[in-house]
Amino acid sequence: MVRPPLTQSQRHQILDKVLVLIERKHFNPGFARSADWPSALDQIRERTGTGLSEEDFEDQLNSALAQLGTSHTLLFHSDAKRVQDRYAICATFMPAGTQWMFQDVFEGGPAHAAGMEPGDLLLAVNGHPVTPPTKLCFRMGEPNTLKVEKKDGAQITAGVQIPQPRYHRHRPMCLPKLISCQRIGPDIGVIRVTFFRGPFGLHISRQLDTAIEELADCRRLIVDLRGNYGGGVGCFRLAGYFTPDSVPVAYSLSRTLLRRGKTYDKQTFPRYTKIPATRWEVVRTVLRYARVDKSIVYMTEGLGPRHFHGRMVLLVNEYTSSASEIVAGFVSSNHLAPVLGTQTAGELLGGFTFKVGHGCFLRLLPVPFVFGRATRSWTGRVSHPTSSSSVLQKH
Repeated sequence: MVRPPLTQSQRHQILDKVLVLIERKHFNPGFARSADWPSALDQIRERTGTGLSEEDFEDQLNSALAQLGTSHTLLFHSDAKRVQDRYAICATFMPAGTQWMFQDVFEGGPAHAAGMEPGDLLLAVNGHPVTPPTKLCFRMGEPNTLKVEKKDGAQITAGVQIPQPRYHRHRPMCLPKLISCQRIGPDIGVIRVTFFRGPFGLHISRQLDTAIEELADCRRLIVDLRGNYGGGVGCFRLAGYFTPDSVPVAYSLSRTLLRRGKTYDKQTFPRYTKIPATRWEVVRTVLRYARVDKSIVYMTEGLGPRHFHGRMVLLVNEYTSSASEIVAGFVSSNHLAPVLGTQTAGELLGGFTFKVGHGCFLRLLPVPFVFGRATRSWTGRVSHPTSSSSVLQKH
């Protein structure tokens, strides 16, 4: 079913709602890279009656919102079809001369199912050539045809079926396998985490525990967060496996506290010390923290010693974002393991979705997070371009 186009009046209503939500809900409008983003919205308002397509309207509005300088700030429609590469086919790309090259290809995603591998070159999508720096977008809920040059030079055409997103109130995306683990030597294990799914970390924590138990006798462990999407508080379970003790990971600051402009002592904040293990514990957690102002200290859970402690490596890249950066920042600032790779995305955690009318939703960030030991907010990036080979040999 094709959704009816928005009228000029409906687009104006959406713009007005977006502006109100940013002013009332965004944790700090003064944090924007540019103070001109309201003017950008006014320019879009002026153009809404000049034949601007639905996709162009959403693209221009998202370009204006990008000037806020925070992640999780996105307008989308519940029937969204056109979605960026990593969220549609579970793969990331990097420029390779005049072509896009597959970088991360996540197990269980459409690209992986179609036989794509890191190092393959993407030549065309649905018969249209694609070259950097043009963004790669795919249509969800429909078959897509990719023309690819494999690493051996052979060119193939592969059909990729991308499912329709299951949840209308969340960012349209296709999920790969969340956690995979393997052994690459007698005592070396690898765990790859692609997404900390779920706001309370219940299911992702169970999967992490299972993976850790499978590699419990390994004396060396590589944790791969390259391309990780981010997610919820399940990231604190992974952070907890880097240390046997219960220590602060990060703390959040409420908008109310920021508005007061007063100094604060994070030692007085409530402490989030345990990820729920059952649905009943989820209910208790909600009731416990429902009345606090969301200024909270997040702790590791004191999971105890492991054979691989002191012999761990964390892998990141420019697509490592949001909650996964909390793990990287915690590991780096506490000197728990070498963090290897390229500069991370520098994105924030704490996105929420708000209705803006006519089937559209605004995803934005009302709660900022800060490193447990550092002083900067989570717009900072984690950058550790150390050679992985040298560290693995050292350990």
